Amino acid sequence: MTNLETLYSSLEGLKKVGLPLTEEQLALADELEEQLIKSEVLPTLSKDIEPSLTKIKRDLVLVVEYHPGEPISVALSRKAKISEIIGAKTLTPRNSMPVRSNEKPGEEVPHEPTKHIENVTKMTFAQAMSKANQMTPEDFKKYKSDYIDFLVTQQSVNYKVIPCVERMVHYTGGDTVEYAFLFSIECKSGNILVVHENVNPDRSTVLFLVEKSAYDNIIRSIYDFMQSSRTNKRSGIRGKSIICKNGLIQYKTINHDELLSWTVSIMIIQRFGTTL
Repeated sequence: MTNLETLYSSLEGLKKVGLPLTEEQLALADELEEQLIKSEVLPTLSKDIEPSLTKIKRDLVLVVEYHPGEPISVALSRKAKISEIIGAKTLTPRNSMPVRSNEKPGEEVPHEPTKHIENVTKMTFAQAMSKANQMTPEDFKKYKSDYIDFLVTQQSVNYKVIPCVERMVHYTGGDTVEYAFLFSIECKSGNILVVHENVNPDRSTVLFLVEKSAYDNIIRSIYDFMQSSRTNKRSGIRGKSIICKNGLIQYKTINHDELLSWTVSIMIIQRFGTTL
């Protein structure tokens, strides 16, 4: 099931049980729907129609009218840009490339998968940044996580998704390591939401709200902290017993109880970005 299908299923489920959504939550759901259409539907659609469009030697705008359960209607507009059509909104797919007339698509170079490092017990920050520079969106799909997939779509282009190791040390003597990522999402307030997402779906998401001016120092501190030998780190985060450094505004965890509510929580923070 795609994230878009999950969103529709979640909304339908809430409707069936009679749980109403506020206007703000509905607005966020609409915004999320557009983002998912942009990231999941348009890239495939663009790839399918590109071979036919390369035969055309003039600028044009194709208008697609779609109503669920009805045949698709496609119209040709003589407008040169989508923005010239009143009320139209441009939803450019991520990583979209210009279509060049009569130019054959270049041969796709096989991508060498990034080396799996789930079993690594420790990784320096420099090693993590080197891995981050090599990663592509496809490298995240192997985890089959709706949460990770969504965070990839929200990741700021000004920062890197940083792979990291979370060390789980318990008072009872348990000591294990798990693979995770640090995502960085820019908030409208100017602050940065750093999201620590473990690849283990049973682990809650850890959020850190960071001042942009302190980002470089704080992201390194978060990285080192999650990899440290400190016992019961997650309990300390939930209990607010971790000392905040200058520039770290707040931190908290959110559970993976329900994808829609989790997603809305992230989007609310992104929209306001002054508190968790």
